[in-house]
Amino acid sequence: MTNIDKLFEQQYRELSESEEWHDLALPNQLWKSDPLFSNYHACSTKQKGKIGEFFVGHFMKLAGHKVERPHNPGHDRIISGYKTEIKFSLATTKNKQIAPSHFMINHVSKGKDWERLIFCGINPIGDPNRVVLLYAEKKDLLAHMNTITSVFKHQQAGKKGQNDDYICCVTPAVLAESFWKEISQW
Repeated sequence: MTNIDKLFEQQYRELSESEEWHDLALPNQLWKSDPLFSNYHACSTKQKGKIGEFFVGHFMKLAGHKVERPHNPGHDRIISGYKTEIKFSLATTKNKQIAPSHFMINHVSKGKDWERLIFCGINPIGDPNRVVLLYAEKKDLLAHMNTITSVFKHQQAGKKGQNDDYICCVTPAVLAESFWKEISQW
């Protein structure tokens, strides 16, 4: 056994007993009893996007909408004729617990070729609002994003980087913003 192997063995023993290591991996464990999302945290970012797009697309088909492949990379699906961007999130973790109705929306781009944005947030099993499913018209969302009080902030390089990439920490207050519409109004 090489010295590196011995160090890895020691590290494995120490980390398996480490409370800090356990806390870092906790989000994966909090969803382990969920039959649909138990492995979500272990997926790559790209795979998480595909899961969200599939989940929302499947729901919209069940609701009677025509769901088609995108025409270009500027949107995720065509839903009942609308170029649609889909954003999906499991409830985030706070103080070592799932924080219901607290989500993240990543990588919203003003300049991409979409007409509507669907946000789908998943709360834990047993939450009375298990699935949060809202949408925004692009004109309404852009009007909000261009205000000084926008809940969407520059992501990655920030405002100075002048990139077209925005993030939003979704809270119950954000879910009540006027730019959102109930999915039943589609």
